[in-house]
Amino acid sequence: MRESDSSFLSGGGNLGQLMREFDWTQSTLGLPAVWPQSLRSAISICLGTTFPIAIYWGPDLSLIYNDAWAPIPGTKHPWALGRPGRDVWPEIWSDIGPLFEKVQQSGEGVWQQDQLLPMNRHGHIEECYFNFTFSPIRGEGGQLRASSTRSSKPRRKS
Repeated sequence: MRESDSSFLSGGGNLGQLMREFDWTQSTLGLPAVWPQSLRSAISICLGTTFPIAIYWGPDLSLIYNDAWAPIPGTKHPWALGRPGRDVWPEIWSDIGPLFEKVQQSGEGVWQQDQLLPMNRHGHIEECYFNFTFSPIRGEGGQLRASSTRSSKPRRKS
């Protein structure tokens, strides 16, 4: 990829470096050189912030995220990068899948507060509570292409 094609992946700490070195041919996203400008812009925003952000892009909701979000999948990181959301989160897909569908169908974001998500992050199921939002990302022509999520770090409820 030419330098000018990859400038949207500049910086971004460890995840930025991982994304620059990643074999995107193994992902349904394909090579970054052919990614639409809307995806490139979303990734640039994601990598440029210190707040936990993930992007679920395309029909299979392929996962892209930043350093601040990397602890959320636990030992599924870095394996989770570029994989379909359903493959990364089978244990909670019945909870979050309908939220993604709602965002994609309505074009409006959703907010969850103190949402219990029993996640397999470290080889076993743990009760994690999150505050998070799924927001629509519109692509070229105004079509809904993805959802972004901004999350607080998981916590145990007292």
